[in-house]
Order: sequence, then structure tokens, then C-alpha cells
Amino acid sequence: MAELAGKNGQVLAMERIKQLKRSGQSNLKKYKKLYQRVKFICTDAGKGLSEFAPYDKIIVAAAGEQIPEFWLEQLKISGCLVCPVKSSLWLIKKRAEKEFEQKEFPGFAFAPLVNQEDKN
Repeated sequence: MAELAGKNGQVLAMERIKQLKRSGQSNLKKYKKLYQRVKFICTDAGKGLSEFAPYDKIIVAAAGEQIPEFWLEQLKISGCLVCPVKSSLWLIKKRAEKEFEQKEFPGFAFAPLVNQEDKN
């Protein structure tokens, strides 16, 4: 993602599990120029991260039952969200404050999105 964001771009990598956050940091440290463009944060991504919003792009790697409103609210107008929901991958483009263009790509399998409310 840091490569795609370009030399002036920044990536926020959110991971709820500390060990996975540390593992991601360790892996990316091999690429110093890219590592400098990524901020790793240990948090529940299900509520987004409003302190850095609005976002140009939001890319989610784990599937939830629905798309959290927080993500849509924190997206810039003209920004896009790529997010798995159940067994589909969704591409959502924000056209105006409350106007979205959505496209579904069905037929995938994803790890489940885990949030603070989950007991497992």
C-alpha cells in the first residue's frame, strides 16, 4: 500500500491484535523508504480512526456482516472504500456527503473482521 500511495502518501495500518501489528512492522522494516510512509496503530478498525480523517482510500482485509457507517463518514468525497462483506468484495466510491456508488464482486472467502465486542 505504501508503494501505491506514492512518495508523498501515507498509509495507516490498523490492527487490533498487538502481535500481528508488530509482525507487520517487522516485515516492512526491511524496506526503509516504505516503512517511513506507514503508521502502525493497534486499535479496533471497526470504528475507523477519525483523528486522521477524511481518507482518500480505505482498504479492509477482513469481512464483516456489513459496512460500518464510520468508514463511509470518514471517507473523502471522491474517495473509495474496498471492503469485504460476508463473501463479497465491495467497491464503494463516495460521490457526495451522503451519495455513494457501489459495486459488488461476489464469490470470495475472507477472514472475519474481529472487533472489541467479539468475545472469541
